[in-house]
Amino acid sequence: MKSTSRLFAVVKSERFLTPGNPTGLTGLLTHPAPRTQLIYLYSSALDKLSRIPEYSVYRQSAEAITKQRLNIINGFKPPGYEEWAQRAKQKIQEHPDVFGKDRDPSSVFMSAQLTQEKDERDVSWNDR
Repeated sequence: MKSTSRLFAVVKSERFLTPGNPTGLTGLLTHPAPRTQLIYLYSSALDKLSRIPEYSVYRQSAEAITKQRLNIINGFKPPGYEEWAQRAKQKIQEHPDVFGKDRDPSSVFMSAQLTQEKDERDVSWNDR
């Protein structure tokens, strides 16, 4: 435990927040786009929770926590966010067929729909 505390003490905050740098834990690097990933995860969690009946206590509590965390993330706009949002909206308008058709038009969150070729090594013997 003492060695871990020592490693955390060595990590400086500005170095800690830049993408790809070590966190002080062996093999664990910082995420390249944490805000985007968290927004995606919380939004998808809310979508999955909507399938559970509304009167469920689990749904009510999990939804409340997830919405609270999502509001915290949405409340913070990083430097350069507005310029990025304008570029993202422009890309969506230029290529509407590439991005999700069920996407919320008020959102600038993008996910491309990429098609992957089937790898021959993944096909089982029964599928041939």
